[in-house]
Amino acid sequence: MIRFSPLTRKRKVVLFVGGFAASLIAAYLLGSCSIYHPVTFNEPAMNRAAQWVQTHKVPARFGAVTLPPQFAPLSITGKAYVSDGIVFFPSWRGRKTLFPDLLNSERNDIEGYGFSDKPLPTMESEPEGSDRFFAF
Repeated sequence: MIRFSPLTRKRKVVLFVGGFAASLIAAYLLGSCSIYHPVTFNEPAMNRAAQWVQTHKVPARFGAVTLPPQFAPLSITGKAYVSDGIVFFPSWRGRKTLFPDLLNSERNDIEGYGFSDKPLPTMESEPEGSDRFFAF
């Protein structure tokens, strides 16, 4: 007959603290799992798609252009967005982790690739504090 010794108070505390720590670590690891899978950048295809959009866009300077089947996979929405000569292809939308980051309230809901015939100002080319850098 096997006889088990009863759990002492010290053992109960150690098991509770260890289990709690293990559950926190598991929750952090599961919450950090990346769900970030953007459309990969394919420069030759993107250049052809941007050229197609520039030649087939609607007469207005702003708006969404539905891409033909050969270019639709380059955008998560199947569309390109035109604004002041800039053609934007969204490559990803949503959050990057399975669970929201409660400590970081900054929201990066959409990413993509922009094309322009003229150079665009960037954060590096503008003075600190300027809001003239390219943001679509």
